[in-house]
Amino acid sequence: MTLHSDTLHSETLHSGTDRTDRLPRDARGPRRGRWGVLGAVVVAVALAVVGCGGDDGAGSGGSDAPAAGEEAAKEALDAGRTVIDVRTPEEYAVGHVEDAELIDVQSSDFNQRIAELDPDGDYVVYCRSGNRSAAAAATMSDAGLDVWDGGGLGDMESAGWPTVTG
Repeated sequence: MTLHSDTLHSETLHSGTDRTDRLPRDARGPRRGRWGVLGAVVVAVALAVVGCGGDDGAGSGGSDAPAAGEEAAKEALDAGRTVIDVRTPEEYAVGHVEDAELIDVQSSDFNQRIAELDPDGDYVVYCRSGNRSAAAAATMSDAGLDVWDGGGLGDMESAGWPTVTG
């Protein structure tokens, strides 16, 4: 005898009992008890906490850090933070923020280079568009440095940082 979900639903409504207990477990469909709902709620809350907590996108992990990009670049300028350009040497040679230190985030010695930075220093990083600076800021923050993500070179320029070519 083949039972369809409409038949099962109809039999449940008419007889007051659930006839699915006669079917094999895999044919009964997903379990929808209170533990399944509770589990889903627990997972949703955990994801919300993880997604909203911790790193605020500014790369410092701190709650006082400004939003990544032009806002962080402007506040870093006002605070006199040390600037680190995380682009390639070729990009740096074309133009960079004046007095920026070049530490290429894609180089094999990036972690070694940031380990040599003053742990009590305050830093702002930038790249071309903001992608590499976000990665660099996260790595530097994980290393215990106080760093803000200044975004891309355009964000730094818009915030008032002077730039030089060559």
